[in-house]
Amino acid sequence: MSAIEPKILTLLKNNTGVSALVSSRIFPVMADEPPTYPHIVYFRTPAGHFVNSLSGFSGLENPIFQIDCMATTYLGAKAVSDAVKLAMNGATTFKSTCWNEEDMPFDIELQVYGVSLDFSIWNQKG
Repeated sequence: MSAIEPKILTLLKNNTGVSALVSSRIFPVMADEPPTYPHIVYFRTPAGHFVNSLSGFSGLENPIFQIDCMATTYLGAKAVSDAVKLAMNGATTFKSTCWNEEDMPFDIELQVYGVSLDFSIWNQKG
């Protein structure tokens, strides 16, 4: 595991705005089965990179993380995504920029709404 995953999880779990909405339902890669809503699922996408120079690895990484905010109402999913954006923008152990936000299609089978956020993150590895 990269040094960034625990930082993201700690940030989101300790943020009062996020935890007020999802409690501790913040999951890497996939939610528990059966899922309880609202919840957050986060994962590293194939995009992003480690920063190298002619001297080798600089210790910096710039991964892209997708954070999916799921709820039983559209406004609930939007509220979770707003709280996540505020939390990620206020991070002090890493820096992040939300560069994409999109509504996910309504899941008819699960009867849930989702908002997907993509964050470019800068982190000192180690």
